[in-house]
Amino acid sequence: MSHVHPKDIGGAILSVDSMPTWGDWRWGGPAWRDHAEGGLAAAIVAAELQGPEPARMAQRWGEVLGREAHETDEGWRVPLEGGELRFVLDHDGRGEGLAAFDVAVRDDVEGVRGKADSLGLVDEAGEVVLCGTRVRLVPA
Repeated sequence: MSHVHPKDIGGAILSVDSMPTWGDWRWGGPAWRDHAEGGLAAAIVAAELQGPEPARMAQRWGEVLGREAHETDEGWRVPLEGGELRFVLDHDGRGEGLAAFDVAVRDDVEGVRGKADSLGLVDEAGEVVLCGTRVRLVPA
C-alpha cells in the first residue's frame, strides 16, 4: 500500500493499494461481502477535485497513476478503470480538495434524491451534499 500526501499531489491524499483478488479486500472488514450487494449505490464512479491550478493537479495525478490527463470543455480528466477523476477550479470557496463525487445508483435516481431531500441533504441548487461535498447521483 502506498499513500501520496496532498502536498505532493494536490487536492487529496491518494492511496494506491491492491489485493490478489477482489474477494480478499480486507480493508472492508470481515463481513464486507455481506453488505456489498443489494444497496442503492452500485459504485463510486468519479471524484472531482478542485483547486487554483486544475491542469497542474491533473497532470500530477496522471503522472503518479500512470495515466494521461486530458482537457475537456468542463475541465481536466484522468480516466480510471470504471470511472474518472475530474479537476476543476475552486468554485465554492472551500479551497483545494474534494469537491464532489459521482455515485452510480441502481434504482431510480430521482427516488434516491427525494430520500436525500427528506433527510435535509439537498441544497438550494438541488444537489445532494454530505459534509460540504456534492454527491452526484448517476444511473448505474
